[in-house]
Amino acid sequence: MITLLKNNRWYTLPLFFYFASFGVLVSVFPKGYLELIVNQNHNLFFDYFFYYITALGNGMAALAYITILLLFVSTYSAIHNTVSILVTTVFIQTFKLWLFSHMVRPASFFAQQNYSIYIVEGVELHSNYSFPSGHTAQAACLTLCTALCMRNKKIGAVLFLIALMVSFSRVYLMQHFLIDTYAGMWLGTIVAIASYNITEKYFGLKNNLSLHRGLLMPVK
Repeated sequence: MITLLKNNRWYTLPLFFYFASFGVLVSVFPKGYLELIVNQNHNLFFDYFFYYITALGNGMAALAYITILLLFVSTYSAIHNTVSILVTTVFIQTFKLWLFSHMVRPASFFAQQNYSIYIVEGVELHSNYSFPSGHTAQAACLTLCTALCMRNKKIGAVLFLIALMVSFSRVYLMQHFLIDTYAGMWLGTIVAIASYNITEKYFGLKNNLSLHRGLLMPVK
């Protein structure tokens, strides 16, 4: 485990910094405080930017991404990402629909307190099933799983940045609280590492060189 984390430090080091710093934020500030600050400091550029960035965390984006990996990049990475995202989805739905189904989203939370919030044009605000953030969990899971499979480990820094932007987009668009995205990042991280280790332990896919290319890529 330690070796795996060290070998992927371009991703894991900023990830650990995120967990430490944002852990302090969600512990110190009351729910809704930081979200209102973000909401009050919007601008047109970020409205458009996060409106499109957040789409990277939905199911269709995951399907498209895994398909590209499978056909043109690496079957090995596609398999690991598929396993990870399926497990993540099960956990997300369990948490949202059963364990934390009572937790409302920012739109409902602030409406109950008679706060008026800015709504980005084109965004349909949801009211329920806030915890944890599924978009964030999926983004964290896919990006970390890809980083674990990549030979060029420096790409991990870019992948983490993508996950971080998807996570922040959920707060910026007022779809989730910071605690929701923080939990989503933890969930995606744990599932990615666990599923990678378990799959490698029982199937040893890493040593199968034929899997390290896409299905439509020529054999070298």
